[in-house]
Amino acid sequence: MAGDLKEAGINYVFLGNELGGRSENLECYEDGRIRYELLRKTESFRHGIDRVLGGATEYRIALMCAEKEPIDCHRTLLVSLALDEQGVNVLHIHADGRLEPHGKAMDRLLELRELSGEELFRTREDRIAEAVAQHSRVVAHAIFRNLPAKKQGI
Repeated sequence: MAGDLKEAGINYVFLGNELGGRSENLECYEDGRIRYELLRKTESFRHGIDRVLGGATEYRIALMCAEKEPIDCHRTLLVSLALDEQGVNVLHIHADGRLEPHGKAMDRLLELRELSGEELFRTREDRIAEAVAQHSRVVAHAIFRNLPAKKQGI
C-alpha cells in the first residue's frame, strides 16, 4: 500500500507502534485485553498523538484501520478521543463514504451502551469514558496466554 500511495503522490507514515490498538506493552492489558485508558497514558501514545498534531499543521491527514464500523475501532475509542480533546475536528469515514463527526459517533456509542441520558452527577465526558471502557472490553485486542497456538488463531 505504501508504494501505491507514493505513486499517487500521497505520503504514508506508519504509526501503528505508537497509535495502534495492539500494544506490546503488557502493562496496558488487564485479563488479557488491552485497556485503552492505560495505553493513552504511555509515552509512546503521547508521542504518536504529537506526531499527528504536528503533521496536521502541514498536511491533510487520514488515519486508517481495517474496521468497518467506527465505534468498533481503536481509532474512535482511543486515538480520536485524544485528538478530540486537543480540539481536532475528527470525521469518521463509513464504508458507504458518509462522514460522521466524532461527537455523533460518541452519541451512537452512548446509545449502544445505554448511557445516553443526562445525569445529574456525571458529565457527558464521564459517560463517554464509561461507554468506551465498556465497549473496549468487547472489541479491543486480546492476547491469550497458556493456550495452544491453534486456539489463538495462529
